[in-house]
Amino acid sequence: MQRLKETGVIRAQVALCDPRKLAVGTTVFVAVKVNQHTQTWAEDFTRAVRDIPEVVEVDERGDGLSD
Repeated sequence: MQRLKETGVIRAQVALCDPRKLAVGTTVFVAVKVNQHTQTWAEDFTRAVRDIPEVVEVDERGDGLSD
């Protein structure tokens, strides 16, 4: 494992924790890059993800970068 890390074969290591044992909830932030930037598309996307019970908030943010 150490040699694989040193040579770059393993790029990252992840620890998966049991939230119940930690007594904490899980918060996830997801960035979605799209090729459409219309108001209609944003409204359709927001409606679609709000139907997912686990999604508690949707926030549109522009990154100031052009495609």
